[in-house]
Amino acid sequence: MVSSLTGGKVDLHALDAQVRHVAPTDSRLREMGATSYTQGNLALIGNPKDRGHEIWHLAQQAQHRVRANVQIGGQPVNTDHRLEREADEKGSLIRQVAQPVPSALAPKTTHKSTQPIQGNGISLLEDPYKKPPDIGALTNLPELLNYAWNGQAEEKELNQLKATFRKLSAGWKSGLGDVLTALLKKYGEKANLTATNVTFGEVTKAKYKGMARATGMVANPLTARPGDTTGSDATTSRWAPNVEGHLLNHLLHGPAEPRNLAPFSGSMNRAHSKNVEEPLKRMVLNENRYFKYTVIPFPQTADKLDDFVPNHVDFEVLELKPDDLTVKPDGYQYSGQIDQAGNMLNETKKNTHTAPTTSVNLKGSDTDADIQALANHWNALQFPWSPAYGELMAFIMEATYVGTTEDQAVNNVDEAKRLYLPKTEIDYGPTRTLKTTLGDKFQVGTKMTAFPLTLRPPDGPNDILGFGYEPETPLGWSPYVAGHLLNHHLHGPASSENLAPMTQTLNSTFESEVEDHLKTKVLSQGKVMMLTVEMLNGEDSIGVFEPGNYFPGVLRAKIRQYIPKPDVVGRKLEKKKNWVGLNEKTVTLKNKPKGGD
Repeated sequence: MVSSLTGGKVDLHALDAQVRHVAPTDSRLREMGATSYTQGNLALIGNPKDRGHEIWHLAQQAQHRVRANVQIGGQPVNTDHRLEREADEKGSLIRQVAQPVPSALAPKTTHKSTQPIQGNGISLLEDPYKKPPDIGALTNLPELLNYAWNGQAEEKELNQLKATFRKLSAGWKSGLGDVLTALLKKYGEKANLTATNVTFGEVTKAKYKGMARATGMVANPLTARPGDTTGSDATTSRWAPNVEGHLLNHLLHGPAEPRNLAPFSGSMNRAHSKNVEEPLKRMVLNENRYFKYTVIPFPQTADKLDDFVPNHVDFEVLELKPDDLTVKPDGYQYSGQIDQAGNMLNETKKNTHTAPTTSVNLKGSDTDADIQALANHWNALQFPWSPAYGELMAFIMEATYVGTTEDQAVNNVDEAKRLYLPKTEIDYGPTRTLKTTLGDKFQVGTKMTAFPLTLRPPDGPNDILGFGYEPETPLGWSPYVAGHLLNHHLHGPASSENLAPMTQTLNSTFESEVEDHLKTKVLSQGKVMMLTVEMLNGEDSIGVFEPGNYFPGVLRAKIRQYIPKPDVVGRKLEKKKNWVGLNEKTVTLKNKPKGGD
């Protein structure tokens, strides 16, 4: 058993271990996306510079200190940065080891040991296996971006920035509410606002599809500063055809939990949003005004399933004086009922002309830069994957990259082991005309190539970063949806050259078979990839969509992973010419609506 490094030697015979040099393109290395790796008592070396590092991994494995924390290519993998750092330090001291086995003699059978694999560069930017920081760390997004962009971020700040990115990556599903709430808490503290206090009634005894509903909510006071609740949007539709309607809106700190949700018809939900929530959001967030807000579904209790869907909701909005939280006599007041048909009943209004009609934007400050920065970030993030959202995500990705490379330089990490990546570059083919059955015409994309495709956003116009985003409204391409050729998580915009008509089936299959794989490679593992997507019809012809023709009929995607050229290290790896491609994979998917030929 090896407990320390003595005289710069590791006794491979005592460990019953083997070190084998193989070609950089060895299939086992390609499968793991690594230049070298160690598993059990076998180290495969594709880059001679990794030799000492991997030999020390053999010693770690012999000490039973390595536990798998992820599976890659069906193999158990360890990405513990502490073990990696130790292997860097100890491996640099190794001077005398057993002679390598020539690559021509290295066996080509797949190694299926149950010992975890260790390797350089398997997880670079994003490590989802670390415990994320508490919500308090998310309040510092403006400062984190500033530190990272200027090369002043340390490991702790970089991990917080990565955690924020992960929470934002899938919008409300991944934790957007945590980030928005954290920003609002710090904003409220700096603006000296009173915290919101929300009281919920007991949920109903009756349940529909396994979930009870809310019986009432009172927010007193309701301000821009959250209290003990975290706003989140419903991401399911368990009560279809009704929606999971919020009593307290998600942007006003209302959680997507049974205590705050009730089954609303689409008409009721739209009436509630337009007439009650939108004016309230603008007054609370745009102007920092205070309110008492009450919403009660009727029947209020639902012991039986027959009473589960409410007939109507009662609401009351009363503006409060900020100093003593009493009702403001000349303030905004609005009460009434909304039935399931969306009718506004028994309305009482007072001073409602004071409600602003502008869009919802958190109030900034001309005198406090911190308040203005917090407001800017909250405003950008309130609508998942809008253009403003995508632009901030691109800035987070590039700032994290810059901060990581600078942190590695400050800590004198071996240049051969530093993270260096080229920026993404995207090329598009010509657009063609899509004519729908309603006679509307759209320009649509036909081909896209992203190479290199990395976590680094592409350069955009006017010295800004390029960024991905989704269409703000459905584009009406029935029976198709507007599908991205390059996914918005991977810097793909909702522009005409990057959107093509896809069936729902194709869009879902393309995501599961191609896009999810690429997102893991690029965003979780820091790999350099290539993606080409073509929309084809029949014999690779591209024409004009006519009703009944169902153009285009085929999506073809080509995917390739790239590794550094031998002996190329450092900033040279920010040039795409210094990366060499591995085997290419082609995926062909049909794009036929039901009933199509």
